[in-house]
Amino acid sequence: AERLVVSRGVWKVQNRFLHATGNYNGIISYYGLDHKLLSREPVDVSFELKYGFTGSVLRSETTSLSYNLGNRADDESIARYTSAGLSLGHINYGWIYRLQNKKYILGNNFNPTIICMK
Repeated sequence: AERLVVSRGVWKVQNRFLHATGNYNGIISYYGLDHKLLSREPVDVSFELKYGFTGSVLRSETTSLSYNLGNRADDESIARYTSAGLSLGHINYGWIYRLQNKKYILGNNFNPTIICMK
């Protein structure tokens, strides 16, 4: 059966040099083709990332995952509808640029560009 899936939530990430820890807390909502809500699954996942550089390319790997007590979504749905980065061993490549010699820009193929204001 076809359906519409909407994932919304909040990312909290603490970055350190070449390492990050964080949590994603949200909801995956499933709707029928008539736009009626069929079900909702709370998502509550903690994670760790390891970073490394190859030239100007930033490599991140998900090294640890913990499905917290409030989580009701399965790992496949979380990876598909929230972020593939919430899969153990997932590797992502991104780029870091300096804009007008002042601000750094981070981006990759899966997420919009982020401009660091500090």
